Amino acid sequence: MAEPPPSEAVEPDLALVREALAGELPAVDRLLARLRCVPRTLAVLNRRAGWPLSEDQLEGLAVPTTLRVWKRLGAWKSADRIETCAFRVAARALVERLVELAERDGLPGGVAREPEADGARTLLAEWIEAELGSEAGSGASDLAAR
Repeated sequence: MAEPPPSEAVEPDLALVREALAGELPAVDRLLARLRCVPRTLAVLNRRAGWPLSEDQLEGLAVPTTLRVWKRLGAWKSADRIETCAFRVAARALVERLVELAERDGLPGGVAREPEADGARTLLAEWIEAELGSEAGSGASDLAAR
């Protein structure tokens, strides 16, 4: 399915991304300023999920998530604003980190991970969807399907 054409509100974002990726330093600076939303987004999603990650864990997640957004911008032709794209990537990164922690330490709420991965993943996916709602994107559904 083809992407919808960018709206007039998004066209400046597309131009900014193209200029930044072409190496124009003023555009890179403006884009990096816009990507400062990533750590804030992670903090808000973490709070909404009941603070499963510590401040240190959030800081450790913010840099690779911002880099992940930057890398995705090269192929970005969306009708969404930069911050919307960043939000989706941040939500997915948080879900992935929660999955890693759950698989390592046990499920949220003190439930130990079952030897049957499918049952544990389904339970975790249900918890993620309940805590983060639609912000988690397809991450929780993908988890349950693994």
